[in-house]
Amino acid sequence: MKNQNYTAAFTVDQTPEEAFAAINNVRGWWTGEIVGSTDKLGAEFTYRYKDLHYSKQKITELIPGKKVVWRVVDASLNFIEDRSEWNGSEITFQISQQGTKTEVRFTHLGLVPEHECYNACSGAWGSYINGSLRSLIATGKGEPDQMRIGIIGAGNIGGTLARHLTRLGHLVSIANSRGPESLIGLANEIGAKAVSVTEAGNAGEIVIIAIPTKAVVDLPNGLFADVSSDVIVVDTGNYHPELRDGRIDAIDRGMPDSQWVAQQIGRPVIKAFNTIFARSLLEKGVPKGAPGRIALSVFGDSSEGKATVLGLIDDLGFDPVDGGNLDNSWRQQAGTPAYCQDLESAALRQALEEAVQERVAGYRAAEEARIRTYLAAQKASG
Repeated sequence: MKNQNYTAAFTVDQTPEEAFAAINNVRGWWTGEIVGSTDKLGAEFTYRYKDLHYSKQKITELIPGKKVVWRVVDASLNFIEDRSEWNGSEITFQISQQGTKTEVRFTHLGLVPEHECYNACSGAWGSYINGSLRSLIATGKGEPDQMRIGIIGAGNIGGTLARHLTRLGHLVSIANSRGPESLIGLANEIGAKAVSVTEAGNAGEIVIIAIPTKAVVDLPNGLFADVSSDVIVVDTGNYHPELRDGRIDAIDRGMPDSQWVAQQIGRPVIKAFNTIFARSLLEKGVPKGAPGRIALSVFGDSSEGKATVLGLIDDLGFDPVDGGNLDNSWRQQAGTPAYCQDLESAALRQALEEAVQERVAGYRAAEEARIRTYLAAQKASG
């Protein structure tokens, strides 16, 4: 029987360069847990979907606007007798200009009809290539079934986000400074995976940092060095110099706290989830269009990164508000008019606009004074 490698092809209006970029954003269109860089020649990344599919791909060709090739160096497909059927096969993406359109031709060399995996695997590839990948190129949004999300920090905000995001069906890995053993109970309860901080940093297409500002400098050196550039890093922190973090000169001199975080970790960040109390985040999400729906603002320099986080906020039951670039994220720092007020969209936008940059230190000091008063009252009441 003549071998017939599985092939799928489609055309789009976007340029070959745009198609090439989308193909390399593997987490944007292929469902599963992906670890490693997906956009560097010679890099290797692993793919895992539940207990059914594990494979390791090595990027052997990367020609901008023309071609991408992965060689499968290891695989275990647990739904067929010969689990290693993918071993040594090659996954190729040929990109070419066809008049005013761009053609993407996908071929899995070695996935042939006589193999047991052919029917199931070709069906899955057809869905991902003709559906999710094509959508990612054409609209900027793929259609993977779930996202892989790493959360560093299991306190009030980190733990609440982990609980909600697993409920939404995402693959959540959660870590803290005490190690995965301390999180096994929480992880088992909510359906997340307890991992090390390094593993959480490499967990998927979103990494959420939900730790005290002072603890950012204690993150592992080079945590994001080998993480693909398309992975979104979200900072949820608030700087509290008197109550918790000690003085950080750069922030005290006026640098937005998330700009400082980005500087420490060597990666751009998206600022989100720092303007809501954990209890409100846990209990007050409601369906889109519900009266009184609370709004949450997002700041960042990547429009794609912001779009993903804004979409998550909507999924979590809150109205998303794009606040602008990261330089303006001071507008939602601790104590500002937008901070922890459970505002609806119009009121939140107004509050962000009303913030005065010269008063940032004063806003923060007033918020810390309020917290100290609250804690003293709690202590006095027993």
